[in-house]
Amino acid sequence: MDPHAPCPCGSALPYARCCGRWHAGAEHLQAPTAEALMRSRYSAYVLGLPDYLAATWHPSRRPDPIPLPGRCPVRC
Repeated sequence: MDPHAPCPCGSALPYARCCGRWHAGAEHLQAPTAEALMRSRYSAYVLGLPDYLAATWHPSRRPDPIPLPGRCPVRC
């Protein structure tokens, strides 16, 4: 995704300054608030980042496979 494009979470910030920093880089997996975490998880879902979703989902509640847009979560 273009780091200067609007973040999919709906904030007014560009992706790189919003959820992109939690998805990769020095601040990977370090969303500082519950809101930032949920926004980053939504963006990861929209962008098709299953590894980020898995890393932020408690193992006891995580589906396998992780459902993403355009993918069937079960046999189709």
